[in-house]
Amino acid sequence: MDKDEDMSGDEPGNPDMPTKGWTGLKTIRLNDGSHGVIKLAMGSSSATSGNIQIGEELTHVDDIEACNLPAESMGTLLSGPPDSNVRLYLISLGGVGKDIFLNRIAWDKPSISWSMAVHPFRMRRRK
Repeated sequence: MDKDEDMSGDEPGNPDMPTKGWTGLKTIRLNDGSHGVIKLAMGSSSATSGNIQIGEELTHVDDIEACNLPAESMGTLLSGPPDSNVRLYLISLGGVGKDIFLNRIAWDKPSISWSMAVHPFRMRRRK
């Protein structure tokens, strides 16, 4: 095994790596400043609740208005300590508002995918 292939102590799943709570909900900021739901990660609390649909508008996270917040801030609001609760207020595709309560599950994986992490190196190698 090459030196670069050795595992570091901070590999995903390492018990010493900090764990955060995660809902599995991904949003995108739209042109009007609102946040639309674009993904529910399989097995996450947002997906297993059965109460959230792709395309719904997320307006509040724990009484904090989401409109005009940057995407990074939304990720921070949705994450928190494992096994903590978060209240979301969503507007359904039919225009009806609803409160959804989710439990954040433990997540010790990095927030960036492997392909995104190595992309700069691949581009540099092609030059």
